[in-house]
Amino acid sequence: MAQSPDRMWSAVVFAANKEKPAAPPGELTKIEDALKTVFGYNQFTLIGQHLELMDHPSERWLIPSKIFCIRVNSKRGGANYQLKLQLFQRTKMLTEFDAKVTRQSPLVIRGPLCEKGQLIFVLMVQ
Repeated sequence: MAQSPDRMWSAVVFAANKEKPAAPPGELTKIEDALKTVFGYNQFTLIGQHLELMDHPSERWLIPSKIFCIRVNSKRGGANYQLKLQLFQRTKMLTEFDAKVTRQSPLVIRGPLCEKGQLIFVLMVQ
């Protein structure tokens, strides 16, 4: 019996400190404490997300938001995924880099400061 393919959840998150923070979106509850510890913010709001069924050795998708987006090219390598990520502000590419994500180790990237908070990019294998 074949194993069902993984799903990769990816998101653009706005992190800020609020006097009365709202509960995080369901997808972030597993890593909320780590996000608070690492980034120092107490509220996390989804501003763009994507769920990709990883049913092909190479996958491509975008994590959209109004101003920033990430283009993701993924290749499976055993139990992990090798990612080539490109960060865009509207149509201008700001940076590109390679990363690895596994089921046990989500990828969390500190993005630019924005208004009174910061953007965070998250990729998790489900």
